Amino acid sequence: MGKKNTMTTTSGMEWNEMLGLLRRLHRDGKFREQLLLATGCFFGLRISDILDLKWQGVLDKDEFTVTETKTGKSRKITVNSVARETLRSVADVLRREGRFKPDGYLFANGWGDRITVQHANRILLRVF
Repeated sequence: MGKKNTMTTTSGMEWNEMLGLLRRLHRDGKFREQLLLATGCFFGLRISDILDLKWQGVLDKDEFTVTETKTGKSRKITVNSVARETLRSVADVLRREGRFKPDGYLFANGWGDRITVQHANRILLRVF
């Protein structure tokens, strides 16, 4: 996390570098981190909208519709093959661990509620 009263910066990432990072996260067993990065890059949604996604709405779908929290606009999201495979592989891991809930959030906390934006930022900070 950034220090109080200081500016933080961000920079872009090359597409192939991002795909390599997704593979490394999967190989290292960091499935939650892989899923957060993949949904952010492939779906192009704000973090608040990503955290609202539920498994039943995206798993094994070619496309889904989201109403954006900030703008109230409806967007149709196309799920490409890499995103679909990432969703399936993470869902399979959660099923094996007994933690998969089809009507649950992609990013759920221990109580089944969605994680906070602050927690998602901490996850991304650990990745980068």
